[in-house]
Amino acid sequence: MQLLLKHGYSWAEEPDLSLEDIARFDKSPPPLIAARRTGIELHLHAWFPKGRLEYPSPAPDDAGMFARSRLGADGLRYPAPGDMLAHLVIHACPSSEHLAQIAAWISGVRASSGG
Repeated sequence: MQLLLKHGYSWAEEPDLSLEDIARFDKSPPPLIAARRTGIELHLHAWFPKGRLEYPSPAPDDAGMFARSRLGADGLRYPAPGDMLAHLVIHACPSSEHLAQIAAWISGVRASSGG
C-alpha cells in the first residue's frame, strides 16, 4: 500500500482504520486511484475475519489459497481456478442473503474436498 501511495496512487476514500488494523480486521482497504483515474482494489484476505459480517461467511483460508495459487509468467501470484470462481461468485451476489447461501455452499465444497 505504502509503495503505491508513494508512487502517485491516492485513496478513493480515506480508510477509517489504520493499515495495520485493516490487515487484522478487514478484507481490503478502500480502492486506490491511479493518476490516470484507474481504480484498483487490493485484497489483503480472501474473506472477512470470523464475526466481522452480519451473515455467515466461509472460514478464512488465506494459507490454503496461497498454497493453491499459481505463479504467473509476470511474477505475480494468481488464485487457483476454483478459488477465483468462488471470489467472482461472491462479488456477483446481489444481497447478503444470497452471499450467505453461497458461503454455505463454498464451506460444504471445501469440507467435501478436504480443502
